[in-house]
Amino acid sequence: MDLRVDFITDKERAVDIILLINGCMHACLEEEYLSSGRNPQCISVKGEMVDSQYVEEDHILETLIKKIMGFFNRSEPYSS
Repeated sequence: MDLRVDFITDKERAVDIILLINGCMHACLEEEYLSSGRNPQCISVKGEMVDSQYVEEDHILETLIKKIMGFFNRSEPYSS
């Protein structure tokens, strides 16, 4: 995995990490992506939740950065 970041919407392109940004906690995006059968690492933002953890709105970006960097630095835990 290199450290280049590409923002894409092409569902067929191979990726290392999927960042799903849902508008609310219903997480409608997830069903479509997670049922596709591919298994890249996935981080989900659902309203004020990152994955299954409540995060204050002004800490969402910081939490996402920690989780993404955790994928690159497996020796460090990436949960906050």
